[in-house]
Amino acid sequence: MRSVLAVFLSLSLAAGLVVVAEPPGFSGLGHLPSNLPTNQLQSFAFDVSADGSVVAGNSISGNGFVEAFRWTVDSGMEGLGLGPRGLHSGAASISKDGLAIAGIMQTNGFFEAIRWTQAGGLEVLGFVPDGAYRFSSGKGITRTGEFVVGGSIGQNFSMAGFGWIAPGPMFELKSFRTTSHALDVSDSGTVIVGYGGDHGFEVPLQWVNGLISQISSENGQARGVSADGSFIVGHLHHDQGQGAIEAFLWDGDIELLGHLPGGGEASIAYAVTPDGKAVVGSSDSAGGVRRAFLWTDVDGMRSLEDVLIDDFGLDLTGWTRLDSAQSISDDGTTIVGWGTR
Repeated sequence: MRSVLAVFLSLSLAAGLVVVAEPPGFSGLGHLPSNLPTNQLQSFAFDVSADGSVVAGNSISGNGFVEAFRWTVDSGMEGLGLGPRGLHSGAASISKDGLAIAGIMQTNGFFEAIRWTQAGGLEVLGFVPDGAYRFSSGKGITRTGEFVVGGSIGQNFSMAGFGWIAPGPMFELKSFRTTSHALDVSDSGTVIVGYGGDHGFEVPLQWVNGLISQISSENGQARGVSADGSFIVGHLHHDQGQGAIEAFLWDGDIELLGHLPGGGEASIAYAVTPDGKAVVGSSDSAGGVRRAFLWTDVDGMRSLEDVLIDDFGLDLTGWTRLDSAQSISDDGTTIVGWGTR
């Protein structure tokens, strides 16, 4: 088994073009201390602050439990703590100022949404009112960290999108679907994106100032939203969910982003810059292997490995592949995700 490692790379994107403005860099973020053999260690970077200086993700720690982490250039990777009795915790997103993180923690047999702040540490956020089962998970957080969105089991054991504004309590987002799940939120909290479903058919949704609407009637999910809510990314299933999965960019209309060369079965977009000119995600490629991609409005979708090697001359010796690009800084100069080596 190869080691899976969170990655951090520094590039420069201007007007959708990849250019060298200062020396580019690429590095693994390491792992939290663990008793496991090296080849069993794993870490995953999920989000990066607006200026690219702080990263949030998850790493195997201790005796094999997953633990949320916060990484900075100066301090490296620091664990945010485990749940009661040393159970799992996980980070999903970080505020743009890098001072707050949203995620999940295993608490007394249940999984519960959490928020970590530099000032107050970990706090649990509860569950939606009248939930049939105690489960919630934080997925998105606003620029200053005061508003968290995600999903919680509601009535009839169906997932329900939620919002939580400090100091709480959690409230359910209105939906015209049986299930819903909020996955990201704009800086100000006015635009929330996610999906809603009925009987296994999901559609990408947005909540704008509390009003819900579909951004497509096709089966799919909205996974990320730009800083001001103008751009939304995600994926759609063609042929009523039975065909290929393809990444999309929405700015009032859907633009399909394609797949990496040799692929064609699945691509998913996770994050977009504020100007909509750069998108990151993962796509299958030749041989059906999933790889991280960078899409720009000029060059389209390219393997992130090709960008690093061909455009920047970076050395990826020792890395089997870059699996997924999960987030990109506001200025497009920093991308985080994970790869295998």
